[in-house]
Amino acid sequence: MIKEKKFVFLAVLTFLLYGLGLYMDYDSFILPFPLFDFVLLIAVLRFFFWDSSSLKTYKWLYFFGVLFKLSINPVLTEAILSNNQLDFLHGSLLIDSMLLMAYGIWALSFTFWCIQNKLAMGWYWTTLHFILGALVLTSGYVWLTPLFSLLPAILLYVKNREEKFRYIWHLHFALDTMTVIMLLSIS
Repeated sequence: MIKEKKFVFLAVLTFLLYGLGLYMDYDSFILPFPLFDFVLLIAVLRFFFWDSSSLKTYKWLYFFGVLFKLSINPVLTEAILSNNQLDFLHGSLLIDSMLLMAYGIWALSFTFWCIQNKLAMGWYWTTLHFILGALVLTSGYVWLTPLFSLLPAILLYVKNREEKFRYIWHLHFALDTMTVIMLLSIS
């Protein structure tokens, strides 16, 4: 097993064991999904470090998407902002704008990946990816969120097995799936 695959496996396993430990203690399976953005950032940085010889545009785009998503993370915003600033933040469109930028940049990252690696992907796959991102942001259906990261995870697994950065999409899908399961279980 390569180190990128190990990292993804251990990150997901750690969160699941954390939830299982809480379930055994408190009869409630809870995952710390606000921390998922930090894990995604650490994963991207580690993948950059492991493959620093080929830092391509799609990797940088994905990294900036993670930074935009992290900038609206509730743990981070509550740690640095005062109550008045948090009220302003939640009353403004800044959170929605940052989320829109993150999803747009991630979709561009997938598109640039296909272009830079000369993958034989039809234009309809990248169009579908942008449409899934738009549906996630506008529909209000939480269960659509993992589909946005599932499409690149499957297509890049089928088309480009040598590229190790594809595991970041696998981690993204696993974290999105765990977030959706937690959100659907509490509502």
